[in-house]
Amino acid sequence: TASRFDVAAAARQGGIYLAICIAGAAFQVALAGAVIGRFSWAFFTAQFPFSLLYWVVIFATIQAASPLWRLADRLASPWNTAAMLSGIFLATALGVLFTQGILWGVGFRFDFLAFYWSGLRVALIISLVMTTIFWIVEARKARLDAARLELRRVELEKEQHRRLAEQARLASLETRIRPHFLFNTLNTISALIMEDPKAAEKIVQSLATLLRYSLDSQQSSLIPLQDELRIVEHYLSIERARFGDRLRYRM
Repeated sequence: TASRFDVAAAARQGGIYLAICIAGAAFQVALAGAVIGRFSWAFFTAQFPFSLLYWVVIFATIQAASPLWRLADRLASPWNTAAMLSGIFLATALGVLFTQGILWGVGFRFDFLAFYWSGLRVALIISLVMTTIFWIVEARKARLDAARLELRRVELEKEQHRRLAEQARLASLETRIRPHFLFNTLNTISALIMEDPKAAEKIVQSLATLLRYSLDSQQSSLIPLQDELRIVEHYLSIERARFGDRLRYRM
């Protein structure tokens, strides 16, 4: 289940990044066409694939370098800012180089160095936009992860408190009903089942009353005297069935 969740989350995040790249590339081509006064559908369809390639490759390069930026974020100010800006510039320069390498590899021929410098200027703007989007997404993801961890911690604490409460309840019951008394009572019931079933049933009822009282009395620190006397009567009736005439009492 966890692996399926991770795959689905990664696919969803990849779809968001791809949508951002498509929207960014479309906006870049439309803006460039409007600035130079040559915007048309033919211009858009001709320039959009190159712009999208830049966006995708640079975005992938920035994401690949993101662990280094997290390390740079641990530095003191202003070194952290300088390190992050240097990382953005380096990732952008590599992204442009990879993009032009791809174009060159598929058969496009151009002045590599001149095209590189002109592409780098545009790519730096793309990188700044991408980095802003990336950090917004990462910040949101970090908040969600923190919320999940906090929820999991609260659930674990509740579960631990529940177990401790159950253990305390059982320990309290054990201190109120001693094991030897319980075993002796069960032996008495076993001996009376064949000889006197009604007496055995009465002892079972008295034992159930004692156990119920032991559990219910934990919820209150004050017990009425008449309830205490009633429980004493049940206890003595059990002991009387065990010891017979050897046990005498008066209340």
